[in-house]
Amino acid sequence: MRALGFRSVTGRGRMALVALLPALLVTACGPSVVVSDAAASPPPLATAPSSEGPIRLLIDSDMAADDIGAIASLLREPAVEVVGITVTGTGEAHCPGGLYSARTLVTALASSPIPVACGRGAALGPAQSFPEEWRTGADAGYGINLPAPATPPDSRSAEQLIIDLASVGDRPLTILTIGPLTNIAMALRLDPALPARIDRVVAMAGAVEVPGNVAPPEGGAGLPTAEWNLHADPTAAAEVFAAGLDLTLVPLDATNEVPLDADFIAELEADHLAAPADIVFELYARNSFLVTGEPMLWDSIAAMTLVHPEVVSLREARVRVVEGDGLDGGRTIEDPAGARVVAATGADSVLFRKLLFAALRRGEPRPDPFTATVVIRVQAGASTCEARIEPPAPRAGIVRLDGVGLPNAETQITAFALGEWTWAELEAFAAQPIFGENTRQIETIAAVGLKPGAAGTAYGEAGAGPFGVACLTGTFDAPVIRLSGPFRLAP
Repeated sequence: MRALGFRSVTGRGRMALVALLPALLVTACGPSVVVSDAAASPPPLATAPSSEGPIRLLIDSDMAADDIGAIASLLREPAVEVVGITVTGTGEAHCPGGLYSARTLVTALASSPIPVACGRGAALGPAQSFPEEWRTGADAGYGINLPAPATPPDSRSAEQLIIDLASVGDRPLTILTIGPLTNIAMALRLDPALPARIDRVVAMAGAVEVPGNVAPPEGGAGLPTAEWNLHADPTAAAEVFAAGLDLTLVPLDATNEVPLDADFIAELEADHLAAPADIVFELYARNSFLVTGEPMLWDSIAAMTLVHPEVVSLREARVRVVEGDGLDGGRTIEDPAGARVVAATGADSVLFRKLLFAALRRGEPRPDPFTATVVIRVQAGASTCEARIEPPAPRAGIVRLDGVGLPNAETQITAFALGEWTWAELEAFAAQPIFGENTRQIETIAAVGLKPGAAGTAYGEAGAGPFGVACLTGTFDAPVIRLSGPFRLAP
C-alpha cells in the first residue's frame, strides 16, 4: 500500500513530491573501453587562479538546477572572466530551453553580453538519456522569474564557439564543464590541436571510489556505478579523457560531502539580498522537490574548485571510462592503463559553504526580488487543518506555505486555487473522496510533504481569486482529507 503523496524519482539523487489526487489537485507550474594514455607526464594538481589576470572561462552546462546555482556564483566572481557559455543538448535541458535560461542568467547578472551557444542533441554513441521528467523542469528554467534575454543565441555551434574562444585572447582558455561532455568532444573532433590552447578543464563528472548515481531500474539489484553527466554520453567522455587535457575531476567522491539540505536553504533564506543569492533562493523556493531526497551541490562545488582548489582534497589518478548504453555506461574505473587526471577525493564542506555564500551574495539586488506577498501557516491535526493567513487581506503573488504535520503520520499540506469547484463541492469530495469520476481540476499553489512530526516550507505563485488549504494523510487508497478555507487573494 502506497503512502499518500510521495513518489520516488530515482537517479541523480533526487526525490520528487507530487500530489496523488488526480481528480482534485494538479501541480501548476521534473564491452568496457580503456582510455588511451594520452599524457606524457602526470598533470599538475589544480592551482589557484593566476596573478596575471582573471581566469578566461567558458562554462559548458546542461542548465539543470544545480548548474544555475554554479553559474550564478561565477558571473560576478572577480577572479573569473566568463567569456562564453555553451549548452549541451544531451543534458537535462534541450537546446531551446537551455539557451533561453542561460541567456536570462547572463542578462540578470553579467555586466556585459556573453555569447551563448548550444551543441548537438544526440550523444556521440550508445547512451541513456536523462529522464524526460527532469528535462521538462530544466527546459522551463524551473519557473524562475528572470528578465527576457537581452541578446540572441550565438550563431555558432557550441563546439565552434569553444574552438574560437580558445584561439583568441591574451590568456589561455579554461573550461568548467558541468554537464555531459558532448560539446567538448565535438570540439576535439573538429580541432585535434585544441588541447594545446586549453589551460585546464574542471569537470563535475564521474564516481571514482564511491557508487554512482544512475540508479538501476525499479526492482533492479546492485549499487549504481555510473554518474549521470558521463552516463548521458559515455563515448564523448572517453574521447575527452583520451585527449591529453589537463583534466580535474570533481566526482561524486567530493560532491557527496556538500548536501543541498535544509540548513543550506535556511542560511540562504536568511540573506538573499544580492541578485545571485536571490535567484538561487527563488530556484529552490519554487521547486521544493529539488531539496528532497539526497541532492548535492554537485556543480557549485565544481565551480568553487575552479577558483578555490583548497575546498577539495586532490590526488592524481588513472581512470578509464566504460562505454555503451547499459547501466555501467560512463562508469569511471581506476586502471593503470587509463587516462591521467586529477581527482577530488573529498571536500571541506564548511569552507565550501562559506565561499559559495560569499560568491552568491556579491553585488547589487535584483530590481524585482523574490518576496512573498502572503504567508499561509498551517497546523495539521488529527481532525483539523488550521490555516492562518498573513496579512489578513492578502494580495495575489508569491505565496509562502509553512506547514506543521501530524506527530505520528506523514502529512501533505497543499494550498490550492478553487478553479471550477465550489467550496461545498470540495467539502463533499473531502468527506468521501472517489477518484476517477471528477474531470474538473484545480491548481496546486504550493505543497509540502512532511515526515511525522516535521515542519516544512514551500513557495508558489497564485493569481487573484478563491483558494483553500488541504491537509492529507492516510494512504492513496484510503486518504484522509481535511480542508481549511475558503480564502481569497485580491488583485
